Amino acid sequence: MHPLVPAGTPLDQLDGPPAGLPAGTVRDYSAVSGSLPNFVNERRNWLGHPGQGFFSARIELPEPMRLEVLMGYDGPFRLWIDGEPFYTDMNGLNPCLPDEYARRTALAAGSHRLDVGMDTNNGQAWGFFLRLLRLDVPKSRIAAKDYAVPEYHAA
Repeated sequence: MHPLVPAGTPLDQLDGPPAGLPAGTVRDYSAVSGSLPNFVNERRNWLGHPGQGFFSARIELPEPMRLEVLMGYDGPFRLWIDGEPFYTDMNGLNPCLPDEYARRTALAAGSHRLDVGMDTNNGQAWGFFLRLLRLDVPKSRIAAKDYAVPEYHAA
């Protein structure tokens, strides 16, 4: 997570995260008190603070994958994949629900960058959910745990 920045340009008008963001830190959100599984919870840092938060990660795909990107958020939200706008919703409001929104994509094997931008909604937003679901694996292989998954790394 990069430090909160002033909300100058609305997220839907950004080609990507702003250049020159301060260095980010790697956080384990499972350790945040009161957090739901897979919830990027920035409530303590955002409460009462207007601005935008930016998050970056790299995923490694050992093989090509068809994926459903599942999201939930409680403020204006934008996701870029490999520097290209992938999903935008400027109307996100509380409450934040996991898997409320979805969009599909196919990605080649190799390294891919994910960037999330989220407006704190004048300090009212808590955070977001983001996960990837494989669409190209039969249920029998899933049950046998015989399939590759994306590996997440710091960007």
